Amino acid sequence: MKYILAFIFALQSLCWSEPLLVAYWAFESNAGNIAVDSSSHQYNGSVSGAQVVTGAVGNAYEFNGTTNHVNLAADPIFDGYTSFTVQAWVRPYSKNNTEYPTIIEKYAGASSYDMPWVGYYEGNDQWGWEITTNASENVYRHTGISVSFGVWSHVVYSIDIASKVGKFYLNGQLRDTYNMSISGTKMSSNPGGLIDIADIEYISRTHAWKGTIDELAVWNGALNADQVHGLYLSGVQIPEPSIFYLMALGCLAYILKTKSSARAKS
Repeated sequence: MKYILAFIFALQSLCWSEPLLVAYWAFESNAGNIAVDSSSHQYNGSVSGAQVVTGAVGNAYEFNGTTNHVNLAADPIFDGYTSFTVQAWVRPYSKNNTEYPTIIEKYAGASSYDMPWVGYYEGNDQWGWEITTNASENVYRHTGISVSFGVWSHVVYSIDIASKVGKFYLNGQLRDTYNMSISGTKMSSNPGGLIDIADIEYISRTHAWKGTIDELAVWNGALNADQVHGLYLSGVQIPEPSIFYLMALGCLAYILKTKSSARAKS
């Protein structure tokens, strides 16, 4: 299944003009305390304490809810994006008294501002997200969709700042759409901002994730509903080759046929 996902991501730039894959952490290994980014950008992270366990797809990282996290230093992910998508398979174990258990977050450079933050709110056990725009607007969203503890869930946050719409998908289905009242047209930029997986560093790591995270990926652009559903199907146990795999092969065949026809006409 990992090879199918890698193949799909490689075809993405050919089949879809956008969005483009920015980072993909499969969390298969923590050898050398490195979380390997399998995208072409190689935004590898530094692992602090996370253990490798059986995941939703292959292996995953298990975080203890206190000291475990992955630090991505000052990578340019999210800076100035007009839209973005974050996906992950997650399994929160239980409430952790950390207020905002975090999947991934980047510091926006102002007190308590994130660009973005995705995870869930412990106050109401709802999935949620936060962004900061280039107009210094900070937007929080409680999706109204409850967290299920102790089970795997596929979560996708698709945020389009330019169109002022944020969408949340759970297990391949659109569950929340939020129309933002903002004047900004893209994400804020903080090239030196810290990026963390499973916690937030700039506020003393008090929003840690207790549970497992797998197949974390970021796109520069908003995935549509069909693409999100395809990603969900690729992570459930469908006998290979899956429909999504065949669709990717069909896309490649179409591109090759189109290029061949163009050469024949020239």
